[in-house]
Amino acid sequence: MACRVSTSFRRLAVSFVSVGASVDISAIWQLGLCEISLSASLGLRMLSLVLGSDIIDASIAAIASSYSILELLDLSGSSISDSGIGMICNVFPNTLSRLLLVLCPNITSSGIQFATSQLPLLELMDCGMTICDHDSQNPPSDQNSDSEVPNVLNNKLHLMYQKLIIKHSRLKKLSLWGCSGLDALCLNCKGLVKSEMFGTVGHRIPFDFTVDCMFV
Repeated sequence: MACRVSTSFRRLAVSFVSVGASVDISAIWQLGLCEISLSASLGLRMLSLVLGSDIIDASIAAIASSYSILELLDLSGSSISDSGIGMICNVFPNTLSRLLLVLCPNITSSGIQFATSQLPLLELMDCGMTICDHDSQNPPSDQNSDSEVPNVLNNKLHLMYQKLIIKHSRLKKLSLWGCSGLDALCLNCKGLVKSEMFGTVGHRIPFDFTVDCMFV
């Protein structure tokens, strides 16, 4: 685990680079990784907890109790789901402007769409490699019973054929890089100045693709 805190105590970045690293938010301080006063932590504006696969929806409650005025939240590589996004929207609707959720396999297009509808100050949204079929290269084993195969296929269809509608007046940067699970995408973002939709060869453009943006 690596930790960096800016001298102004407005930004905290933690990278959980070791497998199975604990992501108990309060333990970060107890382990002496970061010595920071309570008053300073309450003023934290940017929090980055990257590659914390043990970070789940319940972790959002711990984050919210410690940092109530976040403007940037990076939970890339975490295990939060759409429910966790709902909690984020409930806690930071008046402050959060940058949300990064790269490589979060439990998040669907519904969660992303909800975030853009509930975070009016959002200017940057990065969900690269999140809406995709992460098990596409691991087909069901022949050992699966006949009753299990339909469930596996249904789950894959749920991941692959997702629709996303984003209407936002302040969103400036949007990344859906590698989101091959999208089947339909509609954007109505007049302030969008940069977008990364499908950044690698082999990731198809959705069948139903509508854009209503004003690029500067």
